[in-house]
Amino acid sequence: MEHISYRKLEKKDYTEVRNLISDAFGLARYVPDKKALELVKKRYLCSCLAEQKFNRVALYQGEVVGVIMGAGKNDKLHWSNLFHTACLLYYTLLLCLFHKKECAGQGDISQAYDTLIADDRHHFNGVLTLFAVKEKVRGLGIGKKLLSQLQAYYEEQHSDTIYLYTDSTCNYGFYEHMGFRRAKETQVDVLCDNQKTILDVYLYTFKKHR
Repeated sequence: MEHISYRKLEKKDYTEVRNLISDAFGLARYVPDKKALELVKKRYLCSCLAEQKFNRVALYQGEVVGVIMGAGKNDKLHWSNLFHTACLLYYTLLLCLFHKKECAGQGDISQAYDTLIADDRHHFNGVLTLFAVKEKVRGLGIGKKLLSQLQAYYEEQHSDTIYLYTDSTCNYGFYEHMGFRRAKETQVDVLCDNQKTILDVYLYTFKKHR
């Protein structure tokens, strides 16, 4: 495998990152309608961009093969956070107007996240908002490298108590290997491959001991 480089996310990467998110999380299995899927992908990325204050992408042969985003509680908001919040609301509105079933499904998952964090959000001073690596390059240390860059940012921000959401479709074992622990879990009824199934949703946390 040739050299893999890392840099900040750029606007030109958005389409590749949306597709990376969709492939990594299997979104097409939950949203088979192609028009709805495109809206869900855009909404998902906007939700991450609205919250993040640090990001990095990994590139191999000019292709985005990994992405990570996070935020420290004390880091200042940027105008782009407000812009992407507006975009998030826009894509949510389009989903609710033209794809009510998919909108309801997204709402159920968001509600599950809120249930998991409940009144505990104030205990954390950092969040990992997005983390995905293409399957074809997994095992090459890209995930560890991206996470180490985000952890360096947390150090700068004095963020030592981090949380993230993940689910049973993802490689949550990686987080456990990297020192995160599963703090809470809940279940959501979803349609997967047009069949009713249960999605396990997890809250993982990390506390750096000083």
